[in-house]
Amino acid sequence: MENDTAPRPDAHDPLPEGWERFDDGGMQCFTNEELNLRTYYDPRDPNPHLDGFAPTAVEGPPLPSRWEAVRKPGGPLVFLDHITHSSTTRDPRDLGATFVGGVTT
Repeated sequence: MENDTAPRPDAHDPLPEGWERFDDGGMQCFTNEELNLRTYYDPRDPNPHLDGFAPTAVEGPPLPSRWEAVRKPGGPLVFLDHITHSSTTRDPRDLGATFVGGVTT
């Protein structure tokens, strides 16, 4: 398991170059247009995903609000739903209106 005692970033510290912060329906979100990344974990945090996942860029249109793409080294692409705290390997952009709250209907 990763060391989870690393100091957390101070909200007043500047973001790394290329990163921007915005509010996504009440949730703090970070984007890096150059890297085509969106994450709900502070990029200043040295261990944002203690389970070894890292934010991953995706091709095509942006993911729906409050979704994030992540991957472990050598692992499959996983999509995190920050509303329901669920995950799936199915791209939420392909599921359209039939994908509600982490469950296909």
